[in-house]
Amino acid sequence: MKKFFCSIFLLIFLSNCVFTKNISLSSDEFNNVHGKTIAVVSREKSDMTLKTPFHAAFIGGLLVSFSMVYQGNKIVKENDIDDPSFLVAKKLQSDLAKSHNLKIANSLVSEKVDTYNVSKISDLYRGIADYVVDVRTLNWGLSYVSADISNYAIIYSSQMKLIDVKNSKVIAENACTFTPYKKYQKDVMLADKAIILKQEFIGAADACAKLFKEIAFNLK
Repeated sequence: MKKFFCSIFLLIFLSNCVFTKNISLSSDEFNNVHGKTIAVVSREKSDMTLKTPFHAAFIGGLLVSFSMVYQGNKIVKENDIDDPSFLVAKKLQSDLAKSHNLKIANSLVSEKVDTYNVSKISDLYRGIADYVVDVRTLNWGLSYVSADISNYAIIYSSQMKLIDVKNSKVIAENACTFTPYKKYQKDVMLADKAIILKQEFIGAADACAKLFKEIAFNLK
């Protein structure tokens, strides 16, 4: 229970208080990256939220946050939904490998990474890869549409860092917020193992990967 309440606090904190620097890959770093190895930081799934009109009626409060996280995580577990951050990171790893002749690291860190400290992440991946892509989900969920409470849409935001492991240095960084125009009734979104919900999050991952690729990595 203590861990669960800590997750709620972190979810609120990450959604509102994470500072992101807008750093694009420099020409010098562009040359240094060529031919090296790259890996993806492996993390546990972030807590997903479900926000209904009922939650909105009780403005704020720990119990409301508890319920939103509990119901969101229940949807994730029952339907085996991937955290979009992993999809974003894998796409970026692939794009960088192709554009800079990078080798994808075969070795993996034995446990899921639970730190956001660049030095600690670098220590974990030193000897495994020269560079790591770290994408963290700041917020993901399913929320009712305020103008039409019978319909729901996803929300998604993330932060990306490309880390130079040898020097424990962030060489590219940016953030992405994706809000789609599509909306569906909740039952429709969750039908057939939440296939539409999964497709919406895949779309969010594609959009954020494209933004990071173009703005942070200067790739088209």
